[in-house]
Formats: sequence, C-alpha cells, structure tokens
Amino acid sequence: MKKGILAGILSAALVAGSAVTAFAGTVSDIDCTGWWVAHSEAAEIADGATVTYNFKSTTYADATANWDGPIYVLYSADAAFAGGAGIKETAGYSEIFVCRGDLYGWTPSANTNDGLGDGYSFVRDTEPDWDAFLTTEKAGAEGTVTASRDGSTVTVVMDFAGAKSTFTYTAASGTVYLSLGGELCTLTDMSYTSTSAADTTADDTTATDSTSGDALPFAVAALGLSALAAGAVVATKKFSFER
Repeated sequence: MKKGILAGILSAALVAGSAVTAFAGTVSDIDCTGWWVAHSEAAEIADGATVTYNFKSTTYADATANWDGPIYVLYSADAAFAGGAGIKETAGYSEIFVCRGDLYGWTPSANTNDGLGDGYSFVRDTEPDWDAFLTTEKAGAEGTVTASRDGSTVTVVMDFAGAKSTFTYTAASGTVYLSLGGELCTLTDMSYTSTSAADTTADDTTATDSTSGDALPFAVAALGLSALAAGAVVATKKFSFER
C-alpha cells in the first residue's frame, strides 16, 4: 500500500475516535539466587492500558518447594524500577500485592489464606498437580503476567506451569507499576508488550521504524481494514529494557 493512501486511511480513522497504541520490547534476564534479591524492569500500568510480561522460569537444582519460582509485585511509586536489586528503595514505593507462581499472595497486611479484605480479590483459577508443577519448573516453564487498569481497578493474571491466578484491586491511586522476580530460579526469554487506548491528533497519522526511518503500514497490519473503519489505529514501537 502506498504511503499516501495509508495516510488518508489513518486520517479518516482518527476523525472517528480514539487509537490503540501498542509497544513491545525485550526485558533483561534476572537471576533470583534468593528471596527478593532481583526484580525485572518495572512497567507502568496506566489507566486504559494492558501490560503483558512473557518469560521462562527455570528453578535451581536444589529448589524443592512450590514457592521456588517466579513472582510478581504490584506497587505504586514515584518512578519505575530500573531492574536488579533494591526495588523497595524506589522513591515513593508502596506495595500493593505480591504473588507467587504457586497461587499464594499477600498485601502488606494480609495474605491469600486469611483473605485480603475490602477492595481486594484473589482467585485461584487453575490449580495443578503440585508434583508435576515442580517437575515442570525444573525443566523450565513459560509463563505470562498480564495487568490492566480501568480507573481505580487493577487486575493482574498470572499463568505459569499449569497454575493460574487472578488478583483484582479496586482502590488504586497514583502511578501503579508491575515487576517480576522470583526465588531460586532464573527468568529468561523475557519480553514485554503494552497496549492502551488514547485520544489522537491529526499529527498521529504515521508510525516510523526507529531503525530504518520508513513509514510503516502499522494500522493495516495490526488491525486490518475492518478495524480502521471502526476508528481504531495501532502504532508499534520497538524498544529495549536492556541495562
């Protein structure tokens, strides 16, 4: 499709309403030699956005417990954590929820066995055979953590090695971030995607590949002409969290 034709389609779609913006990139591997020693780069969970981390977790040979494996932490702060050690030292850090891959989590004042209280919900969607779970972790298992925000409600779904949980928090305020960590495991093959709906201006009619500088037919590739007719536009951008 010629660039001029694409720009015309995009302009028409922009008049119709809002755009869906997508970002994707890599995340640095982390080695969790013990509890709370390393966390991934954090992603902001903005209002209207959905963020997904993909990863592979492999436990150490001497790891023998269900909780030896990946975790995520949902928190509010003044800035995103850059990755590595010391996530709690982030300016304005206030923990909302920590969840392990074996379907156990906690807030600063309660845990999922006791109940988390008003404003919190935790559901164990799928519980695996735990012996098989440990075996799968040892061999290395792929997983995802997906978080979305709608106003003051944040929902996080963790799906790993046959164990799936859903956490919902309905009193979020300020800027909320998500980061991955673990215990006696490595997190590798990590990637990140984020999609959000936002109002656009007439200037937002093309996307440019940062490598080549060429205009990309992102709208057609991502959503197709039918989505464009409904007033949806997708922009993609490459970036890296590598430190």
